[in-house]
Amino acid sequence: MAHPGIPTIGFAGAAMMDAATTGRRTSVLVKNGVVVMESLDDAKRPRTDKIRRRSSQSQTDVQATGAAGGRRMSAFRAPGMTVADPSGAIYEPDFGVSIESFESAAEFPEGYLLGFSNCDEVQAPKELNIEGKIPDWVSGVFYRCGPGKFQVETELQQEDSGAHKVVEIDHWFDGFSLLHRFEVEKGKVYYRNRFTSETQEKTMKETGTLPLSFAQSQGPTETFFKKIFQVTLDVPKEFNVNVSVTPRFPLFLGPDVPPGQPTTRPILLAKTDANILQELDETTLESRGYMTYTDINPAFRGIMSSAHEQYDPITGEYFQFLQEPGPVIRTHVFSLSKDHPEGGEILATIPSRHASYIHAFGLTPNYIILICCPYYWAYGGIGIAFTKQVASALEWHGNTPTYFHVVDRRLKKHVATYESDPFFFFHTINAFEEPVKTADGSSDVNLTVDLCAYPPPSAIQQITSYRAGAQGPPRGPARGPASTLLGSLRNWLWARRDSSVTAEAVIDASVSSKATAGTYPRATFEIRSGPGPELPVISPFAAMCPQYQYAYSVVGTARMPFDSLAKTNVQTGAMTEWRAFGCYPCEPVFVPSPAAAAQSAGGGFVAAIEDDGVVLSVVLDGFRSTSFVLVLDAKTFTERARASLDPGAVVPFGFHGAFLNWHEHEKPKVEGEGEKPKEEEASR
Repeated sequence: MAHPGIPTIGFAGAAMMDAATTGRRTSVLVKNGVVVMESLDDAKRPRTDKIRRRSSQSQTDVQATGAAGGRRMSAFRAPGMTVADPSGAIYEPDFGVSIESFESAAEFPEGYLLGFSNCDEVQAPKELNIEGKIPDWVSGVFYRCGPGKFQVETELQQEDSGAHKVVEIDHWFDGFSLLHRFEVEKGKVYYRNRFTSETQEKTMKETGTLPLSFAQSQGPTETFFKKIFQVTLDVPKEFNVNVSVTPRFPLFLGPDVPPGQPTTRPILLAKTDANILQELDETTLESRGYMTYTDINPAFRGIMSSAHEQYDPITGEYFQFLQEPGPVIRTHVFSLSKDHPEGGEILATIPSRHASYIHAFGLTPNYIILICCPYYWAYGGIGIAFTKQVASALEWHGNTPTYFHVVDRRLKKHVATYESDPFFFFHTINAFEEPVKTADGSSDVNLTVDLCAYPPPSAIQQITSYRAGAQGPPRGPARGPASTLLGSLRNWLWARRDSSVTAEAVIDASVSSKATAGTYPRATFEIRSGPGPELPVISPFAAMCPQYQYAYSVVGTARMPFDSLAKTNVQTGAMTEWRAFGCYPCEPVFVPSPAAAAQSAGGGFVAAIEDDGVVLSVVLDGFRSTSFVLVLDAKTFTERARASLDPGAVVPFGFHGAFLNWHEHEKPKVEGEGEKPKEEEASR
């Protein structure tokens, strides 16, 4: 496959003016290197704007003066980039080195840090305020999963004052789980949420610590010998499950379902990178209990797993893995499907010397690809039993390659392993296979996986400083934690077969002490975009398709991890961005239009309708101190509508979401579903 050159995409900013003083909102659209500032005015409030060129520094200044005074921001662009303002003036800065915020530096981190504040619970559905028009065909529920509480008042008293001790959660990943539900129906949006980790919060209140965390400080440690006797490889019965969510998960055996029988009740499943699953009511969000994959099938053994299972919509199969600790790590790759209602089946068991932290993996029509970075669980995976903390139980082995293990879905066996230079990643974007002819004329296949790759994973540890840093995120270009959070879309390509490597040799080498760099055939890669994309999603109809073009993601800079949304053409590298200064979007979700779904119903890929739909994201507005659901036209990547919470109501930064589409799934007949808010009914 030919790969054209990738243009360098610079950074642009636009002011997000305080609505309380100026009545003006300025957002920005970045398209193929051109920045277009789009203004939405409120004619009821006075304002004046000036846009001028400061030629001595080849810099564009945007100054806005409102009823309560003025503020200034400056936008720099990389060489060759242009900035266009609403009046039509075009500027071409000579260089691009940084973005300066408003002159009052204290305003910026305050807005950002709202994303790490405690959130109030909203159990009754509340109608949100709509700006613009949501397409009538958007009908369903947008779920978001993530942390929602970062400060907990405990029952412990401080010795000096006698006041109750307040525990600060150090790490973003350790905030107590909060599930959000946005129901979209006929252009309106109703919001509710619920905390789903009451037991863990109760433990924190009583003891000031957590039994298991990602990176939270645990206080004084017990003696080594006491820990030895307490070490267990059992999966915890309850956990803070706050990473991802899957609506209508099939074949999940709830506590009231007889073994071997799939449940018919709609299931909303919360997941994390461990063998623990939380079942939730898809309407009220109440917890129905915890389960493990081992409860589904006793053969599914292990502690570590992935928060992102893979799904094949053509065959109806779900794929997942578990890592079983021990002297030899055994990774069990398994499937769940209607063909095996008794509890799925193991497709392959891959032995290895180390257990990698794997947050996601790849799937093609015939293969499963496990990408094992040299970010290993200490002591074969049992280190976490000693530390009770995930981050400190992980070790980076920078001289060890990243391995790609390939499992054949048809043969139900591990057929090959490939290696590359070491890198780290959280998320895959897509994976596919392409038939090729070898030099001797025989048929073969190339496998490709697109993912967001990083250098060594210091990003995980450094996320702590975003939460706990009193000054907020670092200021200035290419320094501090944000610069380590910038991934690149990497296109990894390798041939499935190699005449010098048999499947048996690969499997033997995977546990051999002689397996070092160079043991396996090499996987090659190309960088397909500039730094920044993360939390990527694609159209569900583009999954496993070589011809797919578009990935939607958040994008970061050296200053901020996520401050814009992007639509990237993975074939050309062209990137279109949505950005509003002072706003911080979360992971996007693509919702196809009914017309696109109808054309793709047969399973074939239709390029013309790949981006026919909308992109949803929950955005924190740091200046208005609120959050809103953003609705973008997926084709043009322009704003169609937003549904805002009341001022002061914020949705904390979350991880992953999903859209339950009423065009594809039956809407449950549940009392209270889609009901109008009580205050609205009372006013009629």
